[in-house]
Amino acid sequence: MGGLKDYIYAIVCASLICGIYIGFSPKKGISSVYIKQLIGIIMLIVLISPLRSLNFRQLPQWFEDYQQDAQAIIDLGQQSANSQRREFITQRARAYILDKATSLGLDITVEISLDEEMGCPWEVRLEGAASAYAKERLGRIIAQELAVPEERQIWIG
Repeated sequence: MGGLKDYIYAIVCASLICGIYIGFSPKKGISSVYIKQLIGIIMLIVLISPLRSLNFRQLPQWFEDYQQDAQAIIDLGQQSANSQRREFITQRARAYILDKATSLGLDITVEISLDEEMGCPWEVRLEGAASAYAKERLGRIIAQELAVPEERQIWIG
């Protein structure tokens, strides 16, 4: 980052010096044209001077490094998005089941496991006291609405 800071500092200093010089130079006449051209050349040299330190043989390696860094950032973003999507699905399914349980008069806790490939609800663990009717009714709702068959609905308590 120091190189960029030095580069910007050089541009600012050259701009100030050139601006001051233009301010004190004559506004009309042939000499003003030459001064402006000279200042333009000086600014061009300041702007392109970092290019002389570049090793163009290293460009393919730099592009490869940038590509690897970009791929790592993309992978991290995809992992983060998948994690957030899985958390969203889990929270929505849990809220749905708790809402249906409450409407049946149940006070339960719910844990949901998602399918690794698709990220859909795979297994539901329900904990709390419930009558056989309420278990069967809630189990049917979970099977129909969340596609979790009763074999993967585990009641504890």
